[in-house]
This record gives sequence, C-alpha cells and structure tokens, in this order.
Amino acid sequence: MLFESGKGHRPHDGNSAMTTGLKMESKGTQIQLPLIGRGSRGELNDKVTFCSKSPPLAEQLNNGQVLGGSQNNLCNGGAGTTMTGLVPKIPNGYGDHKKPMAALTHLPKRPPVDIEFSDLSYSVSEGRKRGYKALLKCINGTFRSGELTAIMGPSGAGKSTLMNILAGYKTSNVSGSILINGKERNLRRFRKMSCYIMQDDCLLPHLSVREAMHVSANLKLGKDMTPTAKKIVINEILEMLGLCEAGDTRTINLSGGQKKRLSIALELVNNPPVMFFDEPTSGLDSSSCFQCISLLKSLSRGGRTIICTIHQPSARLFEMFDFLYTLADGQCIYQGTVPSLVPFLSSMGLHCPSYHNPADYDKPTCTVIDMSGPATTDKPALPNATSLAPVTCTTSLLDSSESFTKKPIKTGFPTSGWKQFWILLKRTFRSIMRDQTLTHLRLFSHTIVGLLIGFLYYDIGNDAAKVMSNAGCIFFTIVFSGVYVIIVYFMTGQPMQTDRVLMFATINILTALVAQSLGLLIGAAMKIETGVYLGPVTTIPVVLFSGFFVNFNAIPGYLQWLTYLSYVRYGFEGAMLSVYGYGREKLHCSEPYCHFRNPNQFLNQMSMDKANFWVDVGALTAFFVFIRVVSYLVLRFKLKMMQ
Repeated sequence: MLFESGKGHRPHDGNSAMTTGLKMESKGTQIQLPLIGRGSRGELNDKVTFCSKSPPLAEQLNNGQVLGGSQNNLCNGGAGTTMTGLVPKIPNGYGDHKKPMAALTHLPKRPPVDIEFSDLSYSVSEGRKRGYKALLKCINGTFRSGELTAIMGPSGAGKSTLMNILAGYKTSNVSGSILINGKERNLRRFRKMSCYIMQDDCLLPHLSVREAMHVSANLKLGKDMTPTAKKIVINEILEMLGLCEAGDTRTINLSGGQKKRLSIALELVNNPPVMFFDEPTSGLDSSSCFQCISLLKSLSRGGRTIICTIHQPSARLFEMFDFLYTLADGQCIYQGTVPSLVPFLSSMGLHCPSYHNPADYDKPTCTVIDMSGPATTDKPALPNATSLAPVTCTTSLLDSSESFTKKPIKTGFPTSGWKQFWILLKRTFRSIMRDQTLTHLRLFSHTIVGLLIGFLYYDIGNDAAKVMSNAGCIFFTIVFSGVYVIIVYFMTGQPMQTDRVLMFATINILTALVAQSLGLLIGAAMKIETGVYLGPVTTIPVVLFSGFFVNFNAIPGYLQWLTYLSYVRYGFEGAMLSVYGYGREKLHCSEPYCHFRNPNQFLNQMSMDKANFWVDVGALTAFFVFIRVVSYLVLRFKLKMMQ
C-alpha cells in the first residue's frame, strides 16, 4: 500500500479489485482473495480460497466480474448479462442466476463524469464582529465514474456542505476549482445531468408508484420519446429496483426501503450520470440499508458517479463502498479505498482493535484529531492523505470523457411550460380527489356552513327591508368560496340573471385567488411559526378597511388611502355591484315603507354608487399578479441566500 499526502489521483487498473478490498491471485484453478479481516496490528492477513475446476471462473474473478455485480451498461443504456457473485441481491431487482436483472436499454445515453476539486474552501458569516467561519479548508479530491463514494466524518465536519457544493446548491463564499472531466464546471449544464436525492423522501402520498413514474417520465423525457417507449423505460426501472409488485400501491403505503427505491427510480428516468445521496440509509432497518447500498453499488457499476454521505455504517455496508472520503473539522484526513483505511491509521499510530468495525473506529478517531494544532504523541495530526490503491470499474462506458466536452448538452427543459402546467395540474387534481379525509372534510364543512347561512338569510335577496342583512350575507360569501357560495347564492334569493351570476362568481374567484396568493407570500417569506401568527394579523386591517364595518365616508381622511390596499374592499364592492348595480329593478318591500327599495339608494349609502365593477376586477387581477411575482422573487432570494 502506498500513501501520499496532498494527491487525489488513483489510477484505474482493470486487473485489480481493490474496490471491494479483495486482492486476487490466480494459481491455476485456485483463486486466493485476502479479506478485510485484521490481525492484532491491523494487517490484512486472512484469506479465503475458492477452488474451481473451470478456468472461466478464474478469468471472471480476475476480470472483476464477480466483484462488480451487474455488467449492465446502465449509464449508456447498453444491454449485458448479470453476475451476482459477491454483490448482495435486492428482492425483485437483482434476481438470481435464473432471473437476470433487467437491462435499461431504452434510457438516453449519458457520458461518464469524473468530478475533481482542488483547494476547495467554504466559509459562512457569523456577523460583523466575529467575521467568517471556515467550514471547508482547502480540500482536494477526485470522485470517479463507476465508483460508490462515501463521505464520512463526525457531525459538523462538513460532509453535507461538501456535497451541496459539488452538486451546485451552494455557490456563494466558495473558493477553489471544480472540474468535470478535466474541464471547468458549467453549473447549468451540470445540474441537468445530475440529481440530488434528499434524506427525507418527498413523495406524493396519494399517487401510486407507477403513476409517480409516469409523471416523472412525462416531465423529464419530453415529447421526443413516445408514450410506448416511456412505458418500457418505466417497466425496466421498476423491475430493476424491485418495485413491479408495488406498481399499483400508493406511496403512503410503501415501506421505508421501497420509498427510498422509488425516490431513486424517479431520478433514474432521465439516466443522470451523477447522483448525490444525503444519508440514503437514514431511518431504514438493517435489511433495507443493505438493499439500498447494494442498489447504489449496482448503479455505480453502470458507470455512474455515486456520492453519498453516511453515518456509522455496519461493517457489511462499509466494505461495499469503493472509495472513502473522510472529513474532520473541514479538512480531509483520508481519501482512498476502504481496505486501505486500517493500515493507514496504523501508520499514523492509531491501531484499530481486532474484530472492530473500521467505520465505528474511524468516526471517534476524527473527533480527537486537531487539524489546526501541532502533532503530539497523544493527538497525532493527520495529513490530507490519499490512498493510491488501484480501483476497478467493471463496466466499459460507450462515451469517453473526451466526447463529453464535445457533445452539446441541452440546458433547457425537455417539456414546454404549458405541458408542465398541464401535467402538474392533473397530478394535483388526482391527489386532491384521492385525499378522502381532507376533501370530504372540506366539502362537509363548506356544505354545513353554507346551509346554515342559507337558512339564516333565507330569501332576503329581493327584500328591500333586509338589504343591510343581505349586505352581511354578501360579505360572508367573499370570505368563503366554492360550494358555500353556490348554496348561499340560491338559498338567499339573489338575482338569477345570467350576467349577474357570472359577475358574482368572477369576483368571488378572483378574491379567493388573491387571498391564496397572500398566503403563499407569507409562507414563502417566513417560517411556519411566524406565518401562523402573521396571517391572521394581516387579515384584520384588510377586513376593517373593506367598507363593510365602516363606511368609506366615515373613515378619517388620513386613513382612507388604506382602503385602496384592501383587496377585500374590491371583492365586496364588486359583489355588491353585481347584485344591486347596473339598473336593477326596484326591490320587493315586505313592510309599509322601505327606504332602500331603489337599489341605487343603497349603493349611495354604502359609497359605492360611483364604483365600477370592471375596475374592481382589474384591481383584484393586479393584486393577484403582483403578489405572485413578489412570492416568486422572495423564493428566489431565499434560495440565493441558501446558496
């Protein structure tokens, strides 16, 4: 083993299998493979002998086929045979010798991607007095295609920060260089060819597995691929990941491991050559963890660059990683193959006890290393170490690294904006209709309240003696919408002319859209706790200056300008005009004298006689567009601040 400080190069060797920590020697028909077992000093000394009477088996072992798992060219859509060997199996996804793993032959071809970074630093501001705090300190490294890379380290070491920077989600206060296949990274292009799978699975609970896959395929594959071809791609991915039997199961009913595999499947639709995983085994049991890492191992053998952060993996999982990148206090203390970790620590005077998981030993070792202080006999300072052990990639890629720089990569979206809107609209409608608890609760509550208000104000819409009560009823219809408005409008005896009904419905819909936009703005700008408090607070002045509680003429002059900022004012005014304005005939009077028998007199009393319905429509539309644009800008600003 060779260890060299400050270098991140590790050459590929097709005749070596250091990826799995097994060194193979062919002696006739006997194959000797050193395991990761350690003696009292941490040496790799245990061996297992495989006896075979057929030379092809020896050739397969020497070629790394048994160690590499599937020979499928997943990254480039090539077909191939499946070798299981030492790579564990995933139910329905990896199969046995009788049922080989499905080949992803219909996915778009992608070039292999190697990520190299040097002198990478990142700092965050701690205020004017305290200045900046460095989270990453001039680290170097190379993550190659065909490898499963694990980023490890204690809490606060900078694992997630490093991965977010490499994925392009953090760009400010970053120094250093990031190269893609030896060329400067184009962030926009890189985001189109990579994916980031979060720790928490963000799945719509009321869509089935196959429906979620169809939505992803329609959004990512676009119109260049026929619906039949998309179905073939979906079936291949589901078969590969062992989700065929759960194809009609809603995601809310999936197990934790199935949800994680579905999250991966949704990203595999457009075949990204680079995949980032944030704690992929978090919240999974030991069996699901093993299946998840086995899947990532197989994906990497397809030529993809798989990078993930992981905490305290078991020894069984730990030895499955091809490359280990360990951070402590923002600095790299080790990068190399997993089997080389224990000898490296031993060379630094840190001996891993026998029968001890190297991953469990590596993490507490990081916590006692003082990267900034001088080395002592009790606390050795480790250099930015690199293991030069050769790494094997068992998959031959169709596209070379050179072709990556020559082939243009589309930076636009594969589907048009209107197509995306239609796909998402259908998805949202399907999710709402299947959420029976919430949908039924909304329908029930609006129906009950509508019937209650309808009976309370029953048939007062054409009674001149009850116009003030009818004004209160109309105000409540502005506050509510949907089924409530339909019930109340007909039960209270409002005018049934088609134009008036359409005007009333239009003003209600616009008012509801503005209110919804305001809620989106508050939710985008503030935390949930703050938004829950601020929402009702902003509603109070909007309602007070609507013209219902206080007449416009009664409001002091220095406060009247606030009425123009109340969207409820325009909604209430437009609803009143649709009912009483535009030459409505005299109302029926149920008493000897009705002062407001002429509807114009009532509008004059409410300071609405000179109002215009279409001005109210225009004002509500302007409110809607303005608040939506501001919400969008707030989201972009917050996203930029996060970067």
